[in-house]
Amino acid sequence: MILIIYGNDYIKLQDIEIMNNSIGWGVLVEHDRVNVEDAATHIELTGLEIHHTGGEAIQVRGNVANVLIHNCLVHDSERPSGIDIYQWDGGRPRHITVSNCIAYNFPEFAGIASEQADHLIIDKNVSYNNKLGIDIGSGDNNIIRENVTINRATIDEDATRLGNNNAILAYCHIAHDCVLGSNIIISNVSTLAGHCLVEDNAGLGGYVGVHQFVKIGKMAYVGGWSKVVKDVPPFIKVSGTPLKVYGLNSVGLERNKVSTESKQSLRKAYNILYRSKNNVSQAVAKIRELPQTDEVADLLAFLENTERGIAK
Repeated sequence: MILIIYGNDYIKLQDIEIMNNSIGWGVLVEHDRVNVEDAATHIELTGLEIHHTGGEAIQVRGNVANVLIHNCLVHDSERPSGIDIYQWDGGRPRHITVSNCIAYNFPEFAGIASEQADHLIIDKNVSYNNKLGIDIGSGDNNIIRENVTINRATIDEDATRLGNNNAILAYCHIAHDCVLGSNIIISNVSTLAGHCLVEDNAGLGGYVGVHQFVKIGKMAYVGGWSKVVKDVPPFIKVSGTPLKVYGLNSVGLERNKVSTESKQSLRKAYNILYRSKNNVSQAVAKIRELPQTDEVADLLAFLENTERGIAK
């Protein structure tokens, strides 16, 4: 069975199972085939289960507006993606929300994919066991707000990845091959160039620009309007153009319940790294002499693997 909505308004599909369609979609929503100006609007897909389809389980394309895809389960297709939203035939989707959906077992592409859509919200979805071309819901409970763009990887076998519980706010851009951990906040209009790494519990203020291949460490904080061209070690605060270091991210350490012992060791490590005349190699040797808490070990591992050098 295929359910096709061409240029219709105010349609709701709820609690339907669609399966074993080897030749096409489960649900297709698009503008009128004759007149691209005749949009499909105010469409709600709720509680659907769609599996074993020849095409996308749910595809929203072209001149389509005000669509809610909520609490749907899509899985098990040998071709394309589970939920797919994209510009087509001169029309561009807008005001699309995908929330509380689960997508798995799409080996040819992503569970949830979107290209060229406006005012797109991807909220509290789970996508797993898919081929990761672009995977904007690879973790659980990611919030991706309006007009965020996330590019697929440049090579099919690679991925642009997000962990869990991230908040990517309006107008941000995450370029190809970036990897984000979990519990990250990236504020409005910030941009990550290709191949960036952002580790768990980091935060970026608004209008931050991050150079390609830069790494931002665990619990680090980057202040708004910053230009980041060097790696930012874990647990520190940086801000400005050019970028300057402003101490440990004490608020982040407190919020993440880092132990008093570890905070004391991190302060000593910070002084060795930033308030002495040691170069990075010398600082690493001296930091090894400190009590080796998990956080100090994370800092050492980061310093030993930096390729662009660190913010100073």
